[in-house]
Amino acid sequence: MGVGSQVQSFGRPHPLYMTHGRGSRLYDVDGNEFIDYLLNYGPLILGHCPKGLHDAVREQLERGTGFGEPHPLQIEVSRLLVEAVPCFEVVNFNNTGSEAVQAVLRLARAVTGRTKFIKFEGHYHGWMDNVFFSFHPDKDEDFGTRETPKPVIHGYSKGVARNVLDNVIVLPWNNLDYVKNTFQNHKNEIAAILNTAPDSHSREGGWHTSPRALLEPYKSPAWQTPRQHAADANVLRVIDQALANEHLRVPNRTDNPHGYLLRKTYDDGLDGVPLLVRTLESE
Repeated sequence: MGVGSQVQSFGRPHPLYMTHGRGSRLYDVDGNEFIDYLLNYGPLILGHCPKGLHDAVREQLERGTGFGEPHPLQIEVSRLLVEAVPCFEVVNFNNTGSEAVQAVLRLARAVTGRTKFIKFEGHYHGWMDNVFFSFHPDKDEDFGTRETPKPVIHGYSKGVARNVLDNVIVLPWNNLDYVKNTFQNHKNEIAAILNTAPDSHSREGGWHTSPRALLEPYKSPAWQTPRQHAADANVLRVIDQALANEHLRVPNRTDNPHGYLLRKTYDDGLDGVPLLVRTLESE
């Protein structure tokens, strides 16, 4: 297909090749103009080619782009994020969202001394082997029933070893009893509970909510109760790509106890994905 990622291969009969963008518009190789609602799958919150950002990038290019050592801007950006978002305490920058998920899962295991994590059906957490399953099954794949779900290594995920499923428990979304029972049946085994948040991937991620519900999703039982179970079990609650937090509201210190939020919208798609964390001792 001549594409750089699996997501780009879904266009039929072939993907669209874009040449440039300005503001809210994209332009393809045939000269067609499009309104861009996708915005590079989320990061381009300022639109395409924002002048202020590009001027700052050009200024930095004259000073160099990578030094192998810390840079003052890392500290400045981290401090601004911690000051702006009440629940943020520690900021760590990563190159990709997949990398950030791996980092936080390793951190969860290191902190808890446990190995397993809970993943929900339909929630996507990157293309690394240990999370690249049970997010978009084909109709012919056996993913079990809602009562007894089965982890699914999809046909387009061939090459993923089945033993990666040994350390994950896959649950259906929006069933609090399953979460509670899983914590009871796997006590002292679970290091983290991992889920996406209501955002631009809501349909793919298994969220089916009204626009009104998206404005205040964190007050719902479906959000609060798993968080409380995780806190009670001393398990890390991991929220992956919580785009809705930046777009709709700023989370407070009680929104995410034990939580680690992975975000990719702070740099307008130019640099790495920040992994934003809270420490277990913060409460």
